[in-house]
Amino acid sequence: MQNKKLEFIRLLMIVINFVIVLVLAIIIYITTGKICESFQAEEFINRIHAVPLKREWIFCISAGGYLIWAISFWVRERLKKKCNSSFIPFYFFLFDVVFAIIIMRVLNMSYNGIMLLVIANVIMNLREQKGMLWALIIAVIIFVLADYDFLSIRYRMCSINDYIRYYDSSVQMYLLGLKNIIISINIIIFIIFIIFLMLEQLEENNKVKELYQEITKANTELKIANVQLKDYAIQTEKLGETRERNRLAREIHDTLGHALTGISAGLDACVEMIEEDPLMAKNQLSVIGEVARQGIKDVRRSVNELRADALERYSLQNAIQKLIEDITSVSHLQIFYESTIENLKFSADEEETIYRVVQEGITNAIRHGKATVIRIQISKKNEMLELIIKDNGRGCKKIKPGFGTRHIQERVEMLRGSTNYDGTDGFKISVNIPIRWGENYD
Repeated sequence: MQNKKLEFIRLLMIVINFVIVLVLAIIIYITTGKICESFQAEEFINRIHAVPLKREWIFCISAGGYLIWAISFWVRERLKKKCNSSFIPFYFFLFDVVFAIIIMRVLNMSYNGIMLLVIANVIMNLREQKGMLWALIIAVIIFVLADYDFLSIRYRMCSINDYIRYYDSSVQMYLLGLKNIIISINIIIFIIFIIFLMLEQLEENNKVKELYQEITKANTELKIANVQLKDYAIQTEKLGETRERNRLAREIHDTLGHALTGISAGLDACVEMIEEDPLMAKNQLSVIGEVARQGIKDVRRSVNELRADALERYSLQNAIQKLIEDITSVSHLQIFYESTIENLKFSADEEETIYRVVQEGITNAIRHGKATVIRIQISKKNEMLELIIKDNGRGCKKIKPGFGTRHIQERVEMLRGSTNYDGTDGFKISVNIPIRWGENYD
């Protein structure tokens, strides 16, 4: 917006300078004609001690030359858009200086305000160039030196005032007043140009300050966010360590607890049959030993891999059946397993959770419920996998979450599932897990 105002003010300067040059050229042209018509040419030349140029040359070169110069402003704007060379603005500057000097010389240095227009052009065209300062210095030096009073000391020239003195005092007052007014208007317009230039620069400085403040604020916020991110990373690392410890504890609890429960149930059976059938008790102890060794392997594997060994060797369906066979082989427990889902094949975390819930449900039924019958059902219900483990044990009216039930719930919640316990008639565990069903279940 400010740039358009500067362009408009410069246009006013072009117009007012043309008016000034035209007025001075007309005064010289008409006055020279009057001097010749009144046969006062010799007296005029003797008074000014110089021979002026022909009035036709003065008018044509000053007025015509300025028109050509003014048209060049329009041409150079077109060239600037097509050519990106950094030297073109300097060529324009040299062009302006040459034309200004020619016009001022033709007018016998009677008017040097035209150099203010050259300075305005320098500011407009060379603001982003490195050589702008030198161009300004040259333009200002020419403006100062291109003065009739200064140059007439050495060179004989005819000023505009010499022509005005030809007339009587009343006409002289009008002509001098007109000259001074239009020259003052040019100076005022140039001052306005400088004021708007300063305002534009001030506005740009304010924008730079605002941008700097925004960058500083953003940098401060970034530093704060970086500190928060580091704190979050530390917290996340600690949380990960805590989760890993809890997971390891759950794995060891599942593996070792299940193995010890099976061993305990098997030893109870051996105590009952050792007197009646020692050979059977011996075979039972061999099976118990195998379960113990398998439990040790599972504990070692849980520490190293944290994934059920049965799931590494078998599918989920076969792993559950192997779990049931192992526990029923060393105890009098009856386990009935039913699955309405043909292919129990899910992602690793889902299979791990289902297997551990079944394992923990059996272990709790034997250890706490003293159950003799356990029923396990797996089915698909409303896009959810429903797992129900029901035993005929002692039950529990007020359920107090222990490590086993708590870690079942934690595992299920990690999959965004839900867990319910019912201890009114035996003990019942109901689990619903939002399984990511694949194409095999469509």
